[in-house]
Amino acid sequence: MHPRRVALLTLLAAVIVSGLPSVAEGGAPAAASTRLRVQLKWYHQAQFAGWYAAQDQGYFGEQGLVVGTEPGAPDRNPIDAVKDGSADVAVASMAQAVTASTGGRRFVNIAQIFQLADSELICNSSIARPSAEQLDGATVAVSPDRQPVVNAMFRAMFPNGSGTRIVPPQPDVTALVEGTADCIWGSAFNEYWRAADAGLSVFTVNPTDLGVVNIEDGLYVDERRLDDSTFRRQMVGMLIALERGWQFARTNPTSTVQLVRQHNPSLTISSQLRELESVLALLGNRFGYFDPGAYETSDQWGRPNLPAELRDGLWTHDVYTSARRALGDRPFVTPLTQHYLVLIRSTQWYKVLIWFGVFAAAMSGAILGHRQGYRVWGRVVLAALTALGGGVLRDVILGGNRYPIPLLHDTATLLVVLAAVVVVSLLTRFRSLDLLDRFAVNADVIGFAILAINGATIALISNASVIWAPICAALTVAGGGILSDIVARREHTQFKRDIYDEVAVVGTFALLALLWVANRHEHKPVLVLSSVLVVLGLLLAARFAVLRLDLHYPARGSFTARRAARAEAR
Repeated sequence: MHPRRVALLTLLAAVIVSGLPSVAEGGAPAAASTRLRVQLKWYHQAQFAGWYAAQDQGYFGEQGLVVGTEPGAPDRNPIDAVKDGSADVAVASMAQAVTASTGGRRFVNIAQIFQLADSELICNSSIARPSAEQLDGATVAVSPDRQPVVNAMFRAMFPNGSGTRIVPPQPDVTALVEGTADCIWGSAFNEYWRAADAGLSVFTVNPTDLGVVNIEDGLYVDERRLDDSTFRRQMVGMLIALERGWQFARTNPTSTVQLVRQHNPSLTISSQLRELESVLALLGNRFGYFDPGAYETSDQWGRPNLPAELRDGLWTHDVYTSARRALGDRPFVTPLTQHYLVLIRSTQWYKVLIWFGVFAAAMSGAILGHRQGYRVWGRVVLAALTALGGGVLRDVILGGNRYPIPLLHDTATLLVVLAAVVVVSLLTRFRSLDLLDRFAVNADVIGFAILAINGATIALISNASVIWAPICAALTVAGGGILSDIVARREHTQFKRDIYDEVAVVGTFALLALLWVANRHEHKPVLVLSSVLVVLGLLLAARFAVLRLDLHYPARGSFTARRAARAEAR
């Protein structure tokens, strides 16, 4: 072939090949990695060990990410880097997010790294103010973005005013060493030990001990970017990789400290091992989970009341929940919806409803005992089986946090059962048993709805598979009746024609549908409360309808008999 033709064909082949996507090992197209810039809260140190481990071990790369970390400085809010576009993510505190969220821009927490607060006032006890009680008028070195927390602390310590003087922070513990400040704002794993190493005698004041909200290292992004599905996926991948990085740091502390020193050679191995040990204790057991329950209270209806720092919703569980699902954890209700259910169940009105449900069911058992001619102890046994038997069976099946069975420590519920037996025993002396039975049936309708809701919510907060929610609802309302009928040697009619636990199952499906909607509105806990109350009403209406309309399953063989009658008529 002519050399010119060979050269032309070679050039053409090169052009074609260059236009094709590159192929990685294994034959798959090589995906371009996304670069993310992370602004750290402080200088490079073991506080950020998980980041260095995830970088070194390639965990970010496995998620298609290249993550760069920039050190912070004592006089700069790390979220400012996100605000000016020089970073995609900031490791910061909630106080810093509140300070930065002005002018219509909001910076939200997408994952909480430190489940426990680490920062506190570190004060020199060898000078004029040797104790927390004598800090009135103290000079405190603290950065502007942390001043709101410090001011709240002094208001809590000195409600009538303290005359606190704020001065700019200095590197490390210089302000304490030189005596230019009585206290500095620092961390228990860093500045505290540096002060001790400098030979200072110090004491600390933790804001959480004073009831001041102090939410430390979390991941913060510009809220507007969360509307981009691609960016959200990147955040999910980053969180998954970062969790693995911290797991590596936990199991390989010495290797991780070497990685820390690669970023900051001025650090010593001993100080960083000490710091890493302290930091690992702050991570908690639910990596990345922002727990509003650690800060909120509830009113009498179970509606959460968050402090001002959290009320504006500068946090979201969307990234955390997506990361858990990517790792195979797929609960039907999100952790936040689950939290709201727990909050509702802890309110006094809910406990009163449960006691009424137990009382109504216990009355039915006590009346059965009276009809059977049982003495008082026999009535107590039947009442307890009817009211509590289904719940005990449910708890045995669920296990986990339902074991040991909560009833073992619940004196109030047992007293409610005894009260029902006493009431039935007294009323049977003055009222006819039929009249008392009719009253018990109507009370049981209300108790049925309450106990069905209770069984379903217990299954949901126990992390059981969603299929167990309707099963637990049915077991809670019907299990006790089955047990009491066995003891009384009475045929259980609900297995034949009665429509009873089926109502609980249908009601639970309605509850699940409403909670599915509530999952998608994390900042509206009232939707969870409304779901519980609406389904409670639906169960009441459905159970009353079954009784009033005398609804039953067709008798066995009735369909065959009617068909034979129609054939004979023809």
